[in-house]
Amino acid sequence: MILKQVDESLERLKTDHLDVLLIHWPDVNTPFEETADALKTLKQQGKIRFSGICNFENDQIDEFYQYDVLDFAQYQFSLLEDKWSRNLEKYHDLGVATMAYGVLGGGILTGAYRQIPDFAAGADYRFTVSSNKSDWKRMTLAYINSQSKWRGQSIAQLSGSWTSTDIPGADTLTGEGLWVRFI
Repeated sequence: MILKQVDESLERLKTDHLDVLLIHWPDVNTPFEETADALKTLKQQGKIRFSGICNFENDQIDEFYQYDVLDFAQYQFSLLEDKWSRNLEKYHDLGVATMAYGVLGGGILTGAYRQIPDFAAGADYRFTVSSNKSDWKRMTLAYINSQSKWRGQSIAQLSGSWTSTDIPGADTLTGEGLWVRFI
């Protein structure tokens, strides 16, 4: 399936290769070995340069990694969501490039909100990024607010620079496809 989809994409894009092919969600109906074999074939044919994954659970990325086709991994990661930090560190240490997405916590860390909004369940998808409204997250947001004022930075700047420096080598994605390395 991937081979056919890549060929169709190359034709539509009027190019002979893709720099990056991201498996955005794991296909639970296709064995990972089959997906990895397709990626190896595409690399050998020169149709893709790099392959990566996003939104894989811990056991899934461990399984996928063993097929030796993983060039990068992308995970949700922010001051409000660090569930994947161990994976980012682990795979970076193994030579896999890492990227973080959602570094602004679904907009909560842009500075537009001084507290975690209390929307009705499902009313706004952005708040599923940081849906846990525990006291810890409320205290974290209060601390972030105080730190941004003390440092003279916007909350977004503070969030982005923390994300980039907390995980070695992690680049960050902010907004629609904007790839940023905060310094």
